[in-house]
Amino acid sequence: MNKFVLKDVSVFHKDAGILLDHISFSVPEEGIFSILGETGSGKTLLVKIMVGLRPYGMKTEGEVIYYEDKSYSILKLSKKKIHLLRGSSLLWIPQNSGGALNPLLSCEKQVLLPLEKKIGLSKKEAKERIRVLFDYLGLCPTEKVLTMYPHELSGGMKMRLMIAIGIAMESKILILDEPTKGLDDELGFQLMELLHRVSKEKKMKLIIITHDLPLARKYTDACAVLYKGKLIDTGDAKKVLSKDGHPYLRALWNALPVHGMEVSMDDD
Repeated sequence: MNKFVLKDVSVFHKDAGILLDHISFSVPEEGIFSILGETGSGKTLLVKIMVGLRPYGMKTEGEVIYYEDKSYSILKLSKKKIHLLRGSSLLWIPQNSGGALNPLLSCEKQVLLPLEKKIGLSKKEAKERIRVLFDYLGLCPTEKVLTMYPHELSGGMKMRLMIAIGIAMESKILILDEPTKGLDDELGFQLMELLHRVSKEKKMKLIIITHDLPLARKYTDACAVLYKGKLIDTGDAKKVLSKDGHPYLRALWNALPVHGMEVSMDDD
């Protein structure tokens, strides 16, 4: 079964022209799914469309179907219905995860509110669950982190706090935009190990936007690759992201720092 099915999704802007051009692929229910491509390829715009956050001034065509207990045609839902869906089922963590946090609330209160308002836990029950959750996600020392504010956290800790909110809200799908950006290789892989564990143990579907080919090939099960608003390839991540795959992907592999950053598009 699929969680998302995209059918000929196109996005137009009166000044910029075609931004996404007839994108069609399915996001399977199982495993971690990645959306890859270089900066400007349309990755983030596509995900915004998938969760009903169409930017102002843009025209959208095609269909985005989201499957849960029933199917939802995302592009046809009212603003009220899509807002409720994002609050209960879909959580998008933007690239600047700190920007999605309330700077006036402590880490504890950031998670306490959804547990009280959405889940209906008492304050005592919520606080006990938060401590278990912070320990599970490596937000330690827990008692200290609980009292900290977003500006006191590192980039990796902000991302973990957003993941804590997603788990607390019992979101069905967690969408992360460049979760390892700004982290060194070791911290990036630690975060991906954590996300992989969360996906398996908490039964959450993860969709990760990234340009990191080695990371995507190691940790994701299926993927879609974009280039200048077009779908280049989609399918099993190990096959699609092989070093002898599509010419565009070979160029991306060759552009990794270990190869000197020089891009060369091979012929078919």
